[in-house]
Amino acid sequence: MGVNDGVSEEDFITAKQVGKMLFNRVRNKWDAVIATTGYEGKGKTTAMYWVGRYSMTREFDPKRHVIFEKKYEDIKKRLDELDTYEFCDFDEAVRQFSSKRFMTRNSVSLEQLFSMIREGNYNIYALNIPRRKQLNKFFRDGRSFLWIHVIRRGLAAIHKADEDNPYGDPWNMKLNEKLFKQSVGGKGTTINQPLSRLMKAFKSNVNFIGFMKFPPMPPEVEALMKAWKDEHKAKGLGEDDEQMGSGYSKAMSKIHGYRYFLNELGILQRDIALLEGIQRSTISHSNDEVSEEVKVKSADLCSKYMITKVKDEKMGEKEAETL
Repeated sequence: MGVNDGVSEEDFITAKQVGKMLFNRVRNKWDAVIATTGYEGKGKTTAMYWVGRYSMTREFDPKRHVIFEKKYEDIKKRLDELDTYEFCDFDEAVRQFSSKRFMTRNSVSLEQLFSMIREGNYNIYALNIPRRKQLNKFFRDGRSFLWIHVIRRGLAAIHKADEDNPYGDPWNMKLNEKLFKQSVGGKGTTINQPLSRLMKAFKSNVNFIGFMKFPPMPPEVEALMKAWKDEHKAKGLGEDDEQMGSGYSKAMSKIHGYRYFLNELGILQRDIALLEGIQRSTISHSNDEVSEEVKVKSADLCSKYMITKVKDEKMGEKEAETL
């Protein structure tokens, strides 16, 4: 990668340097949370192996330093076993710290746990998740010190929190999103973009501190990691988190109502999302099956869609039947 591409050798830092940064931070009595993003298979776990290896004096051991457990009780037990300054990788953080689970008892307990253990422990925690917005806001904005995005296998962009920013956003997301789109051109998509342009776009991020190259995981460690992951693969799948508070129940009833009216009346996800000011994914991830009680309640919740949408041609024969 040459200077003419907008990226020079000075823009690269090693995994050892990143690890050393974390090593020094925790010894200065700061906790360190890393948000690690990138699509499945790009190498988040591998990147965190190298960072973790260089961030502590203890030998990296997947069974000790990688957590697949989902429940609060299991996670607490694992964290209690760590010594001060150790590294810990939550390899499937989408199951533990997802923004979609922000009101579950499990998620709230984890937030409280992290608030309690920060003093005196000073550990390093890596939260691996495909997309940054999927991460619980408490950890995404309030706790993460580094954001490491894996662009390709063996290459990641490192960003550091703007911790002294007095305006509330340590990651300057609105500004960085604007700069990124300007750098890649067009509509801001990364599809079919050359790597050189993508790297230049990541470099435009005001929180950017460098690119990190990293090799594959050593075969013996990779084998241990796979065995450890396979052992936990089926654990916790399909389990429902305990819901917390009437506000959460009302919200879920409303989402179920959206889904019911989508199925029964044919209203598009796009239309409901725009009218309600929510993400389409909120609707698409809601339940298909709802009780009669929820159907009745959701009829009131969705009445505005009946008024605004029933009149258009999408409703067809169901429009006449409903009215």
